[in-house]
Parts: sequence; structure tokens; C-alpha cells
Amino acid sequence: VQGVIARLQALGGGSVRELHGEPEDMVFALPKELRVILLP
Repeated sequence: VQGVIARLQALGGGSVRELHGEPEDMVFALPKELRVILLP
């Protein structure tokens, strides 16, 4: 996230301020094509 903020500021973006809100806990499944089969 910090890298994105730095890049936006380098492109002329303004100041950044943190907003407080409800924390989110999101989980995304890895696409089947990128999964590795682990053998015992």
C-alpha cells in the first residue's frame, strides 16, 4: 500500500490521511491454475 501511495504522490497526488473505520478480514481463493499439488 505504501508503494502505491508513493507512486500516486510522485504523479502529483496530494497529501494522504488515514481514515479510521471497521477492520476487514477478507480471504481470496487462489485460482486453480496457480495451485501447487503437495505430495505426502
